[in-house]
Amino acid sequence: MEWAVALAAVFCGAAIITGIKLFYTTFAFWVKRSQSYVYTAYNFNEFCYYPITIYNRAVQFFLTFVVPFAVTSYFPAAYLLGKGNLFQGLCLPVIIAVVFTGGAYLFWKKGLAHYESAGS
Repeated sequence: MEWAVALAAVFCGAAIITGIKLFYTTFAFWVKRSQSYVYTAYNFNEFCYYPITIYNRAVQFFLTFVVPFAVTSYFPAAYLLGKGNLFQGLCLPVIIAVVFTGGAYLFWKKGLAHYESAGS
């Protein structure tokens, strides 16, 4: 079972990070200078250099469901090290990957309708 969790973690982590990038770069359709939003979202990844259990519940929620970097690393690693459960190690990354990446794609499609060329 551990190999399935490890494999799912790699694919789901890639999908989640792609979804995060797609979601925050889509703001460029409405806000011409959106680099600060993207930069801020990417910096939240540094919170996941440490176990998220050291943070309070609000930060844990934010890193799990708003900018879900914790789902790409902490939960699968905790399961593989015997410190987490199967739902958090396997099911949560799959659910977040599908919901977050699908939502980011729909947000991007909506943003295409508002696209304005920056050039002449």
